[in-house]
Amino acid sequence: MLPNPQRRTQTLDVAIGILAGEGIGGLTHRQVDERAGLPAGTTSNYFWTRQALLEANAARTVDLHW
Repeated sequence: MLPNPQRRTQTLDVAIGILAGEGIGGLTHRQVDERAGLPAGTTSNYFWTRQALLEANAARTVDLHW
């Protein structure tokens, strides 16, 4: 099991892949959990709302590419 900061980063990296492949409509907490191989509800523990997930995803994208 990954420590919390690494798991949070893992969820964001998976979310970036979902957004790239399916667009914003394909991004759900459940989809991130499934693709990351995490128990259901894990992504919701880190990002309580879809908006929070999107905002963190944008920040992660900036960190990776700038």
